Amino acid sequence: MKAFLLAAGLGTRLKPLTDSIPKCLVPINDRPLLHYWLDICERGGITEALINIHHHPDRVMDFLGTYRGKVGITTSYEKELLGSGGTILKNREFVAGDDSFLIVYADNFSTLELRKLRDFHSRHKTLCTLAVYESKRPETGGVVEFDSKGNVVSFEEKPKTPKSNFISSGIFITTNRIFNYFPEKDFIDFGCDVLPRLVGNMVAYIMKEFIQDIGTPQSYAEVCKIAKTLVLG
Repeated sequence: MKAFLLAAGLGTRLKPLTDSIPKCLVPINDRPLLHYWLDICERGGITEALINIHHHPDRVMDFLGTYRGKVGITTSYEKELLGSGGTILKNREFVAGDDSFLIVYADNFSTLELRKLRDFHSRHKTLCTLAVYESKRPETGGVVEFDSKGNVVSFEEKPKTPKSNFISSGIFITTNRIFNYFPEKDFIDFGCDVLPRLVGNMVAYIMKEFIQDIGTPQSYAEVCKIAKTLVLG
């Protein structure tokens, strides 16, 4: 299985830290965030990963030059950001002919056990498996409503009145049929422009592992503290 690791975010809320380093490389216990995702991919059987880069691309390339893991790396530089969906559409040839592939928003920190998610997706044989987790503030994310069998019945990005306490983790396994649901536009946001179109063709996988966005100085500090107590790898 191949993976898209979406890592081109500017991380503006983490300034001044991200003035000199891309968000995907912020250190957590002296290791770049992206390193954790590459470890998760390797343990989960990912053979190749495409990583999009934009902010401080040279820093990302320098880091990848030191990577000695088993995941093959392809990079895609974006002079102008394409959006999470735009990156996937631009690079659809990377997964041409593959039965399924992984998509990850690599600006979150997680202890995901990828093989469990892959097994779940294989059993359900759906167009897209969406990893979700329960949140105390669902209005801050992509809210996922699903029935007793896990079938997603609604998806809404940052609604004022959430229909569920479960939100998207930014981790998906899908198939090439997903490209039939992409709109024809230059900038495509996966959460706003694609996922709502997949309602009825998605199942929710409830994550038991830790996951948290590191988008603010407070959440970043919390992750750095919590990570010291977690078993990683």
